[in-house]
Amino acid sequence: MRNIVLSILSTLALLMSPLSLSAQNSFSLSLDVNGAAGDQAVTSLNMSTDQIVTIQIFGKDIQNANGLAARFEYDASQVVYAGFDASDVVLPNAQALPEEGTGFVEIGIASLGGQATANSGLVGTVRFRTTAAFSGTAIRLVRAELSRGGQFETV
Repeated sequence: MRNIVLSILSTLALLMSPLSLSAQNSFSLSLDVNGAAGDQAVTSLNMSTDQIVTIQIFGKDIQNANGLAARFEYDASQVVYAGFDASDVVLPNAQALPEEGTGFVEIGIASLGGQATANSGLVGTVRFRTTAAFSGTAIRLVRAELSRGGQFETV
């Protein structure tokens, strides 16, 4: 079993504890690899080759948002993007449009049912599959953008 570690990069620092990406007076995102309901803030786990790792994305201070984008970067020799499931908990009738490339995926999420009615909660779950060559890696959330009131907030 090898280890997968989640990390979030900001322009100034690598944040490991708590695992979150946030801007001054704005929204924040946190990641959790524990599949149980709620954010347990579990940031690493042991995996073997050809297994699926699920990462829950939680948003905070996202009231009135109508869209969100998150960019993940990873070592494509270790893991590959396997999909995303949008949650209706925060963004009503959310639809996801992933853009995938070698070593990254950027997931755009649009609410087709209006603005976020909750201030925080599960935004969605992203999945990666470990490769046959898997020996351990980090999956990094390097950028997030929120659309609210015709304005974009970036962290």
